Amino acid sequence: MFSGFSVVIPTFKRAESLQRCLDALAVQAYPYTRFEVIVVNDGGGKQSLPESPLPRIGNGTQLLNQSNQGPGAARNLGASHARFSHLAFTDDDCEPEEDWLLWLEQTCQLHPQSMVGGVTINRLRNDLYADTSQSVVSAAYRWHNREKKEARFLASNNMVCPRSEFLALGGFDPFFRTSEDRDLCDRWLRAGWTIVLAEKARIQHSHKLSAVAFWNQHRSYGRGAFAYHQVKVVRGGEAYRPDLSFFCVLLSEPFRTRSFMQSIMMALLSVLSQVASLHGYIEAMVNHRRCRTTHRKQER
Repeated sequence: MFSGFSVVIPTFKRAESLQRCLDALAVQAYPYTRFEVIVVNDGGGKQSLPESPLPRIGNGTQLLNQSNQGPGAARNLGASHARFSHLAFTDDDCEPEEDWLLWLEQTCQLHPQSMVGGVTINRLRNDLYADTSQSVVSAAYRWHNREKKEARFLASNNMVCPRSEFLALGGFDPFFRTSEDRDLCDRWLRAGWTIVLAEKARIQHSHKLSAVAFWNQHRSYGRGAFAYHQVKVVRGGEAYRPDLSFFCVLLSEPFRTRSFMQSIMMALLSVLSQVASLHGYIEAMVNHRRCRTTHRKQER
């Protein structure tokens, strides 16, 4: 039975961003008695938290602390302390729009036992790297979620799960530092549950990126993708095979909402993002094979 939301926010050394996230949650057009906020400080110490004490938002605000274990483990800790029926995950650099929880509830009520996710919008429109990075995610949404009621992928910064099903599944796999959302979505579907896209449940994302940060971000996505595909095969899934149709969607995504010249720049950066991801993927694959070789030698 639906009772409300426990909003879980993992944070690590982004105090100013976290404050903006909390400010956005404080003005939700949603009954205060039916949601709470759980902030999980993932080993960032005082650098993760605003100078002033965390405000009481909704039915209350919890602050949990753990050693640095990654966002997946932080979300799991928050879920274990949740008091409401549904877990709403977002990140410390995101600002949910005022009607975020309203739209999520509407979809959750229509699709009980489903994972539900909204849409993320890049707030830093003058940051070409941030805009391109979000465009890559948007392309993934278009490609994976052709049918909104039979979606295949949701990002963990705008995701809702029924708490009981999430815990029964074991939550996020803390092994993953990236691609933890892809892994959870895959396990969710394998359990026989559905994923539904709620396009009106929107959050604004503010994550500044330099050229180096952009490269490193997508390189880390590539490393996570390799780990995800390895685990997926162990679970009985098919081995990874590149699909050219995704790259067509990827290159066309910027042209949907940007000027022609800006779209050209973003399309080129989208290609660079895939080069960085491939670099990370190969890097992880080589390291994996080295570890296997070393392990075999030790067994002899």
